[in-house]
Amino acid sequence: MNLKKLTLGLCALTVSLSAVGVVHAYVNDNLPYARVSALLISPDSDFVDDGAGAMLAIGTQFGGTYGGEWQQQIELEVGYGELDLGTNPLGATGDLETVPVLFTYRAVWTPSDALHVSFGPSVGMNYLRGRITVPLVGTGSDTDWVFSYGLGALASWNVSERVTVDAGYRYLWNEDANFGGFKVTDIEAHVFELGLRFRWPD
Repeated sequence: MNLKKLTLGLCALTVSLSAVGVVHAYVNDNLPYARVSALLISPDSDFVDDGAGAMLAIGTQFGGTYGGEWQQQIELEVGYGELDLGTNPLGATGDLETVPVLFTYRAVWTPSDALHVSFGPSVGMNYLRGRITVPLVGTGSDTDWVFSYGLGALASWNVSERVTVDAGYRYLWNEDANFGGFKVTDIEAHVFELGLRFRWPD
C-alpha cells in the first residue's frame, strides 16, 4: 500500500472518529481553543518557489480510550498562503494563492502536563488562485476548488494554563487544478508551522 492510499484511508476515518470526539467533548464540557500559526510552504514543484502564509484553527482536546497518556484532538483549520512562480523556460512571472479549509483529527500523546505530541490526518478543500504573465502574450488568472488531504504532526508546550506554543509539520496533497482549461498537477507541499494556542477561560 503506498502512502497516498494510506493517507486517503486515514482521512476516511477522520469524519467518524471526529464525530465520536465531538459528542464526547460536548458531554464532558471540554473547553475549545484557538490556534494561530505562521506557515512556511515548500512545494514539491520545480515551477513554484517557497512561500509563506498563516493558519487559524478552532479545536478541542479531550481524553479518549487510548489510555491514560493518550488523548484526542479535533480542529477546523482555515489558512492562507502565497507562492511565486519560479524560473521557467517562458520567462513568465506570477503567483499562486492557496486557501485551505481542513478538518483535522489527531491522536495526542501526553507524556507530561506540559508536553503534548500529536499526529493525524487532515481532509478538506483548497481554494487556489493562479495568476501568470507571459512576455508578449499577456496576463491571465483563474481559480479552482480542489480536494485536499494530508498527514502531519504537532509538538506542543504549555507555557501557562491558557497559552501553548505549537510547532508542526504536515505534508499536504492537492487534487489537480484546472486553470482556464489547463490542468495543473503535482500541487503538493511540505508545510511547516509555528504558532500559539489560546484556551477559553472556564
